[in-house]
Amino acid sequence: MKSLLVFAALIMSAVPVKAADELNQKKVYFYGFVYGSGATLCGALEDKQITKEYAQYFLPSLVESLLKDPRNKGYTPSINKAYENIKKADVCKGVYQ
Repeated sequence: MKSLLVFAALIMSAVPVKAADELNQKKVYFYGFVYGSGATLCGALEDKQITKEYAQYFLPSLVESLLKDPRNKGYTPSINKAYENIKKADVCKGVYQ
C-alpha cells in the first residue's frame, strides 16, 4: 500500500513538469519562428530575391497576426522579444527600423 502511495505521488508530481515543459517548448517555437522568419526575409533581401518594402510589410504583419490569435495569448512575450531581437540583429541592420 505504501508503495502505491509513493508511486501515485511520483506520477502526480510529474504532471505539472510535463505541462511546463510543453509551455516552454511552445515559447521557444514561437521565438524561433518569428526570429527565423525575420532572418530569412533579411537573407532574401540581401540576395535580391525580395524588396526591402516587402520585408518591412511581411514581418510586422506576421507578428501582428500571431499576436491577434487568442490561442497564442501565453506566448506574446516570446513573440515580441523575437521581433525586437531580429530588428536589432546585425544581419537585418536598417531593414526593420
